[in-house]
Amino acid sequence: MRKLSVFYEHILQACEQSGKTIPEVLAFCREQGISAVEMNYSLFASEREVIAPMLSDAGLVISCMHETFDFSHDTDLGRAQQMLDTAASQQVSRVLFVAGALETAEAAELAACSSTYEATSTFMAENKSIQNMGLRMAIEQAEKYGLLGDNILNSGVNFHLHINRGAGAFVCGEGSALTASIEGNRGMPRVKPPRTVEKGLWGKPTVLNNVETYANVPKIILQGADWFRTIGTEGSPGTKTFSLTGSIENTGLIEVPMGTTLRHIIYDIGGGLKSGAAFKGVQIGGPSGGCLILDQLDAPLDFDSVKKLDAIMGSGGLVVMDENTCMVEVARFFMNFTQRESCGKCVPCREGTKRMLEILERIVDGKGEMSDLDELEELANMVQNMALCGLGKSAPLPVISTLKRFRDEYEEHICDKKCRAKVCTALRQFHINPEFCIGCGKCAKNCPAGAISGKIKHPYHIDNDICIKCGACKDNCNFDAVYVEA
Repeated sequence: MRKLSVFYEHILQACEQSGKTIPEVLAFCREQGISAVEMNYSLFASEREVIAPMLSDAGLVISCMHETFDFSHDTDLGRAQQMLDTAASQQVSRVLFVAGALETAEAAELAACSSTYEATSTFMAENKSIQNMGLRMAIEQAEKYGLLGDNILNSGVNFHLHINRGAGAFVCGEGSALTASIEGNRGMPRVKPPRTVEKGLWGKPTVLNNVETYANVPKIILQGADWFRTIGTEGSPGTKTFSLTGSIENTGLIEVPMGTTLRHIIYDIGGGLKSGAAFKGVQIGGPSGGCLILDQLDAPLDFDSVKKLDAIMGSGGLVVMDENTCMVEVARFFMNFTQRESCGKCVPCREGTKRMLEILERIVDGKGEMSDLDELEELANMVQNMALCGLGKSAPLPVISTLKRFRDEYEEHICDKKCRAKVCTALRQFHINPEFCIGCGKCAKNCPAGAISGKIKHPYHIDNDICIKCGACKDNCNFDAVYVEA
């Protein structure tokens, strides 16, 4: 039996060109014998609550989920694995990885196993031709020119580099967990002493450094330590790379001297906040970092200064947040990540982060109590002081810093059942302004929960007891009649 499919992006284009609603176009497609859609993963992931019910109502299924990946420059398989997991949960039979930069043979190898979820998962997890492609090519070139391997430049010195690919566990950023992973064991930190410089890989003294450190070595060798110390601060010489992202005009990877201020990074390099929005804060140091606010914009970014501000340099992540960001949800989001990434070895981290996450989820769901804030602080201090490794000790920092600097937002969520940023879904209420509503019924047609009622040419009404807070009504209203009340 012949089956026809259409790209979901083309459905959206048809809506724009015809003025019809998405359900209307989907119904038309079904009438024309189309039984499935080809879905972009990023679009589906962001609009899942809206898209999935509409497809189901129209009797359509997702036949293929596709996304573009540049494996030669982006070796993080997290997004690829999420796509596979999402496809499997939706019973999607085909997954298409559009290779942005692969050699012909590698692209063919990937395509050959894209027919099943299991084969693709195995390939993505084990195939070495894609993983660490840049490093692999660099090593091969260095060996070709005699800069690596046996008898380097006829010096009698042998030196080989080997790439050992891990499973992507966040906890393996800790030294002893990393050595355990390389040895083939589960990546879990151990009690110190002994430290890895005394007893590390296979029980031998081991030097562990990240790529950022190694990248500085050639310049120091060529130009000397004194030259290197002319950059940065006295306590933190050199430069620091930051991944600048969030609500900012210019995103990307930057390298600045240690001691550079946040103001210079955000406004001079980053071009300021998007759409001229007001600055609210910046998450520094990755998921287990801390939040800095307006008063700290002129603070120098070096190891000692940042530590005094209840934050860490960490991985160099800088997530800029504007006035439309809910800081309680920010804390919940990062706590969810660190809790999932906890190896579970020590009780303070395993159980403490779990209890903290439960409290934060209650608060964003509008079910929090004022006593929860005291319990959050108590748990945060306990985890920070008693956890075995750096992941656990830094995991509470987003909570500690947001509680300290945005406590009023926590209290609003608990006492007033309001989210001033209108981000927390459970605390949002959608309403229709009768003065703006012309009674076209478009909102009701696009509501997947049937929460909107009314008569044509009369103002419609939203029943918030039925409403699932998906926002489809607001997105589809051409007259700005639908508004959100915090």
